[in-house]
Amino acid sequence: MIRRIAQDYFSFSGRLPRGAYWLRSVVSGLIGAVLAGLAALVQPVGLAIVLPLATLAFVGSLVIAASLVVRRFHDLGRRGWAGLAVVMLAGVASYAGQYGLAPWAASVFAAVVSLALFVYLGFVRGTKGDNAYGPDPLG
Repeated sequence: MIRRIAQDYFSFSGRLPRGAYWLRSVVSGLIGAVLAGLAALVQPVGLAIVLPLATLAFVGSLVIAASLVVRRFHDLGRRGWAGLAVVMLAGVASYAGQYGLAPWAASVFAAVVSLALFVYLGFVRGTKGDNAYGPDPLG
């Protein structure tokens, strides 16, 4: 079971169809929310418990999100690194715009890019048939 979870959520190889992308995105978001909620509940107990839980939620969500983006890009016949680069650039632009390190337009640009990526990954069908990243997961 642990091997299956690791393959489904932490693998960066192979292809991922839209349905599995949506399901795994929702599940990972719920798990991250539960961990963040637990961190908030134990906050009065002390920082020694909260910090590891919050870190686990953040890092786990980050790795899972990266895995899902890479495998959706693979399903679309594109390099996974391109997907990670888009996500990272949007994140940096958003941060810079929010904290005054760049014009506010950087945050708007990041939001538009993120929305476009969301639509692309969530709604565009992957390559029919085999591609360089593996067989068609939909058969």
